[in-house]
Amino acid sequence: MDNSSPDELFGMTPRVVVKKTINNDEEVSMPLSHPTDGDKAERAGSEGEPSEARVQWNSKMEFLLSTIGFAVDLSNVFRFPNTCYSNGGGAFLIPYFCMLALCALPLFYMELLLGQYNRQGCISVWNKVCPIMKGVGVASCVMNFYVALFYNSVIAWSFYYLFSSFTSVLPWTRCDQTYNTEFCWNDAKQETCLLGFNGSAIGNFTEWSGNGSICHPDSRRVSSASEYFDYHVLGLREATGFHDLGPPKWDLSLCLALTFVCLYFSLFKGVKSMGVAVWITALLPYIVLSILLVRGLMLPGALDGIKYFIRPSFGKLLDIKVWSDAAVQIFFSLGSGFGVHLAYASYNDFHNGIFNDCVIATLVNSFTSLFSGFVVFTFLGYLSAKSGTPIDSVVGVNSGLVFTVYPEALSTIPGAPFWSVLFFIMLLTLGLDSSFGALEALLTAVTDEYKKQISRMKYSREITTGVACIIIYLCALPNVTYGGMYVYRFLEEFGAGVSILVAVVMQCLCVSWVYGLHNFSNDVNEMLGSRPWMGWRILWKVVTPVILLVLSVYSLCNVKNPHMQYSNGDFYHYPSHTKYLGWLVVLSSISFIPIFAIWTVLRMDGRSIREKIALSISPSREHDEIREQGNVTRFGLQHWLNF
Repeated sequence: MDNSSPDELFGMTPRVVVKKTINNDEEVSMPLSHPTDGDKAERAGSEGEPSEARVQWNSKMEFLLSTIGFAVDLSNVFRFPNTCYSNGGGAFLIPYFCMLALCALPLFYMELLLGQYNRQGCISVWNKVCPIMKGVGVASCVMNFYVALFYNSVIAWSFYYLFSSFTSVLPWTRCDQTYNTEFCWNDAKQETCLLGFNGSAIGNFTEWSGNGSICHPDSRRVSSASEYFDYHVLGLREATGFHDLGPPKWDLSLCLALTFVCLYFSLFKGVKSMGVAVWITALLPYIVLSILLVRGLMLPGALDGIKYFIRPSFGKLLDIKVWSDAAVQIFFSLGSGFGVHLAYASYNDFHNGIFNDCVIATLVNSFTSLFSGFVVFTFLGYLSAKSGTPIDSVVGVNSGLVFTVYPEALSTIPGAPFWSVLFFIMLLTLGLDSSFGALEALLTAVTDEYKKQISRMKYSREITTGVACIIIYLCALPNVTYGGMYVYRFLEEFGAGVSILVAVVMQCLCVSWVYGLHNFSNDVNEMLGSRPWMGWRILWKVVTPVILLVLSVYSLCNVKNPHMQYSNGDFYHYPSHTKYLGWLVVLSSISFIPIFAIWTVLRMDGRSIREKIALSISPSREHDEIREQGNVTRFGLQHWLNF
């Protein structure tokens, strides 16, 4: 039997254990990969602090699955197909893959390298790299917090639908419930209309002209699945708008609590417990998607749905919004800028060859988006063929593809409850995977920043995880009120939209220009044995920052008041002051960047303003040289021109 460790099986450097004396105390056993090699990465830490062994993934595969799990989330299932069609169908893939190659992939790789070398979370890493940019890490944590507030409510809805699927007749197929309106439309009403007044089939029901009847072709019809989601699950009738949310719904509150219970027990032991969970959560979506795709291809109209999905419209390539939407889709899908990749990579072996992990995770993410698009549109094509409605009418603006159209499609095939259970289990695994990453990034940032204080507590990891889950749960309760959808749309619009673009711009500029691309390349050489390819350095230094700056300016100039569409087609427009409230939310995260920059300079231990600034923009390992010799490389032109 092969007794190789998991790390050796997956190609990591064997972890030879050595003895190391810490602060003249007892000898402790530590892996050779860290801190002996890791000491080089830790050398920029605070003077006098002992080097400590950092928890590592059980295997290289667990890190890869966790990274993939965070990158592949709910947006891959329903956001990508909608965005693709609305921006030119198959032609959208051109800007999508351009943004992937020029922006998302370079930043993703940079974050993984930065986290693995410095072995710190998204806040503490800047103490080593560039203290003045510590606010970038704080901004990432605030954005993670906002995303957790509305993202976990989607997981709560998925739990609700999962529990509702354990029945012989799916509840969203009915139009005879107390919450239904006279406009409710389902298979039973369609059959009635086909029979007409005299009980004889008339072929195409749209030829029947019963004025005042829902069977009339011009009558307003709302699918039973849409009314179920809006009026039963969300309870929107009990709230009049953003200013009147009502109390929390007890059933959704319990589902939200269950979400955080799952998160806690997956994270309370750190990456050791999380690594086990991702084996299930990262793989199950592909199994379920494959099953649903095979089933969907058997249905009539499926090929029409696929043609609709990939139909090109090349004229839209001249619209900058198409390129902006492509960048936003790939950035938010991969998760760059949220600090999650920094946290994940910090638990790697110091010499882990991270490039392959980066490429694999990126390709899997893009493949999942395309794969999900085919799955979704096979069912939309089937719905169109069954109802006689054009596909562009099946998918409306803000139609809630996952919680309205997809459940309706699933309900019309044999064995609907079984397929529904599978689908919502898949949604849960997709959602929980990304929530694992977001919460882990917050926990890693806090524990690394306040390591001394937290390490004194018994069961510190369990306590900090529990406190974080409770706080986020309480703050997320407005999302499960009767008017929770109004809060959800607001946070989705302003919580991490413009702010994430600003954060990734500052991160890219800081590493490539302030810290210095030559320094970053030397770090990579120390860690992996070679400097990054010149192409990567050109992207990091010039191409990626320029594109991100253009997209950031475009996004800042096109912030609009949010709106929401009800299932009956009517729009709810938020009050005019909502836009300004949204700007406060945006500023509540990115304002930490200049605030911490000023605070860092003021509190830096320097003899003059010049020295304070020099120390603030220089990595901590250069501070002694600056204080003793006054040699500041960043005050010279050569530093800014080096590649």
